[in-house]
Amino acid sequence: MGVLRIIENGAVLIIDGKIEEVGVCRRLDRLAITRNAEEIDATGRVVLPGFIDASVGLLCAPTRHDGAPLSSRVAEVRGWSTQRMELEARRRLRQFVRSGVTTMAAGCGYGLDETAELKALRALGAISNLLISIEPVYRGGMAVPPEFENRREDYTRWIAGTLLPLIQTRRLTRTVECQDWPELIEAATRLGFTTRVHDSHGRIRMNGVTAIRPGHPLPDGPVALTTGFDSGSSPVMGMQAAIWLACRFGGLSPEEAITAATINAAHALGVEKRVGSLAPGKDADLVILQTSDYRDFCWYTGASLVGMVLRQGREVHPRIERT
Repeated sequence: MGVLRIIENGAVLIIDGKIEEVGVCRRLDRLAITRNAEEIDATGRVVLPGFIDASVGLLCAPTRHDGAPLSSRVAEVRGWSTQRMELEARRRLRQFVRSGVTTMAAGCGYGLDETAELKALRALGAISNLLISIEPVYRGGMAVPPEFENRREDYTRWIAGTLLPLIQTRRLTRTVECQDWPELIEAATRLGFTTRVHDSHGRIRMNGVTAIRPGHPLPDGPVALTTGFDSGSSPVMGMQAAIWLACRFGGLSPEEAITAATINAAHALGVEKRVGSLAPGKDADLVILQTSDYRDFCWYTGASLVGMVLRQGREVHPRIERT
C-alpha cells in the first residue's frame, strides 16, 4: 500500500469504454490506431483511476439540526415514494461525481421496514449506471425502528426471516452491510449474500480489506478509504475531503490515501479486475486533476481540484476543453 506507479508525460488510449493502452505519449503517438483519435489534452495535469467509495448512505435521512429523534428521520424516509428516492439519490450522486467517484456501493439503512428498504433498493437499481457504477446494498441493522423499540433480537429475527428472503427473491442486491449481529450475518450468509460487517469502531470488513471512514483508527492489513457518507454520522460528500482528512488526521500518506481510495477499494468491493487502476482491459474510469502534483489533491481543501471525470470513457463531469 502506498507505492504509486507514476508515468511522466503519459497517455491513456481508450477504445469502446475500455483502456487499450497506457504508457508514455511518445510510444502511444506512434500507434496507427491513435492517428484519428479524439484527444483530451491533460498537459500539466495528473490523471488517476476513478475513485471508489465502498460504503455510502446515498439514501440516508436528510440532515436535521434541531435534535430531532431517529424516529422522525425514519418517518421521513418511509414517506418517500420510489420516485422521490431516485430524485434524492441523483441529487447527492452529482456531489460524489464532482469529487471523482466513478464506482460506489450505496444503500439506505433509514427505512428500517419492508416497504421503505425495498423502495430504496429499487431506486438505487434504477440509477445504477446513470452517471457512475452503483452497487445497491442492503444496509441492515443500522438502527432499531420505533416499532421494535427495546426489542433488537425480535427485529433481527424479522430481518433474517422476512426481509432478507424478499430481497433475495426479488434480486434487488447480492450484498448485505450490517452491524456485527451474529443472527443477521448467519441468515445473510445462508441465503447467499455477500456480507460486509461493521466492527465496534465503525470499520467494515470486506474481502480481506478493511474500509475506514476519515478519523477512524487504522487497522492492521490493507485499508480502503470510504467517505462513509451518512447525514447523521459522516457528513462527507466527496473523496477529496475524505482523502484530505485521512492524510491530515488519519495518519495516511498521500500515496496510501490514493491507493486506499482506488485499487484497495476495488478489492474491497470485489471489482479489482474491472476498475481501480489504469491498466489495459479495465474500464476507462479516469479522474483528471487540475494540478501537476497528485499530492496537492491531498493537501488542499475548500476547492475541488477535479477537472474532469470519465466513466467508461464518457465524460460525466467535464471542465477541460478537448482538442
